[in-house]
Amino acid sequence: MHEKMLRNILGTTAIALVTIVTAMPAQAQDATPVESASGDVDIVVTGSRIRRSPLDSDKPVVTVDQTSIARTGLTSVADVLQRLPSAAGGLNTKVNNAGNVGGPPDGTGVSSGSAEIDLRYLAAKRTLVLVDGLRFVNGASASGIPSTVDLN
Repeated sequence: MHEKMLRNILGTTAIALVTIVTAMPAQAQDATPVESASGDVDIVVTGSRIRRSPLDSDKPVVTVDQTSIARTGLTSVADVLQRLPSAAGGLNTKVNNAGNVGGPPDGTGVSSGSAEIDLRYLAAKRTLVLVDGLRFVNGASASGIPSTVDLN
């Protein structure tokens, strides 16, 4: 029994020594400094689809006027709003089935053909839609459960 224990200790010690000895050359090597091809280089990233936090800007409110909408070339309010940096993935009639095929009997659900906006990941039900400064009230389904505002 004593001999078996001694063999296990010697085997473990041998493995530990091999590991330490093979790691030593890696520690002895000095890293050669990498010379940059040029001095300080400014990298400027531009784009309209760069996601950023609206709260990082001076004003966390985004205003979209008629000129901005006309410049996009889009014809749907939902398409314009879903391209805002603060927009999350709401439902869109371009990617969801129109009509209520296979949806709940009250006309709601993913297949209802609606276009929604989900701003700042608060969910479409918690997004306040204003038209000419007045609140656009959420519609209600046949079951009486409040739904989201349909932007169509």
